[in-house]
Amino acid sequence: MLEPNAFEFSAFVRREDGSLAAFSAALSEARDSGEDEAVCSVACPYLRAQPFEIYAVDRDQALELAHSFIETSLKDRNLILVDQAGRPIEVPPLPPQS
Repeated sequence: MLEPNAFEFSAFVRREDGSLAAFSAALSEARDSGEDEAVCSVACPYLRAQPFEIYAVDRDQALELAHSFIETSLKDRNLILVDQAGRPIEVPPLPPQS
């Protein structure tokens, strides 16, 4: 389902009991959907079991909305991303688009 990835990262989520769970997210390169809109595929198994798509008016917006979905979902669920050492981290920013 996923096209070449425009963005991906891995980290851990600190659970309420203090244990760590693997977290990964991959966003495809946004592509035209053929209906005057664009689509970006999202794979983030911790948040949703199956990959899904986010639609927008253009490619840039589709990728930005997909990235925002990851950030907002973490915040709404009070999930804290951490690195291997257990230090809190943020979702990395999207790379510059060309």
